[in-house]
Amino acid sequence: MKDIKLYCFAEKETFENKLDFIYPNLIWLKNEYGLLDNNFNKLIIYDPDYAGWEFPNQILKYKNIKGICLGTTSKNYIDEDLCKKLDIPVFNIPKYSTDSVAEYMIMLMFAIAKKIPLQMKNNFKQDFDDKYTQIQLVGKNVGIVGLGNIGLRFADICNGIGMNVSYWNRTKKDTKYQYKDLKNLFSESDVVFVALQINKETQKIVTNDLLKAMKDSTILLSVGGTNLFDHNLVMKLIQEKKLFGYGLEIEDRGVFDFTGNVMVTSEYAWFTKESQQKRIELWVEIIKSLL
Repeated sequence: MKDIKLYCFAEKETFENKLDFIYPNLIWLKNEYGLLDNNFNKLIIYDPDYAGWEFPNQILKYKNIKGICLGTTSKNYIDEDLCKKLDIPVFNIPKYSTDSVAEYMIMLMFAIAKKIPLQMKNNFKQDFDDKYTQIQLVGKNVGIVGLGNIGLRFADICNGIGMNVSYWNRTKKDTKYQYKDLKNLFSESDVVFVALQINKETQKIVTNDLLKAMKDSTILLSVGGTNLFDHNLVMKLIQEKKLFGYGLEIEDRGVFDFTGNVMVTSEYAWFTKESQQKRIELWVEIIKSLL
């Protein structure tokens, strides 16, 4: 441990003194300009909320980087191809926000089914016009695109409230839930939940033809905001009443910024006390194991 420096692109308060075991080999930085180009072995700790959501490739030019430990599950903001070329392993934090994100997506689903966005825009004035007619979710078909940790947790909750769960995944899973191809999943589901990680490959999966195949009674939910399919096409389908509702997160946007039954919040799905605590605990354990 003596011959390695820990270059930490994060606020000191984030770790609450949990990295003191490597002091004085711990160096706190805001950007890459304080990184020393010397013969020390280096472990890079990077928090994008603090240092920026585009990992600076400038960092990768330094010698003896033995690993990069990200403070997120997502890795879409770092050039993994370049890291592989330079033989620099990249580590993320898996599963810390699974329950939080799944619960949040369930909340969006219920809000859309009960037309909360339209009620909010009507200042919750009671009106029995067909515009405000809601739907029940018990007995409805939910199709999940991507049965990873979040997709599976979402499936279990939906199953628990009496919904019929099917899924598509690039590889079939050993699960009690029914596998469907994408065409059938989109055309037959009452709720479609896109639970894919954001990367170059997944952004090609949900095509415009699949979006157009959905029923006008379908709710679409996205764990990746506007990054996994054609958001503008979905909004057009909403406006043309070819889709029942749409739920997603977009930074600094809200319900009143969109027309129709669209439940939008800022990016809060992961932001619970429990997930933040678990994130730091896992992060520190990963750092220790690498050292």
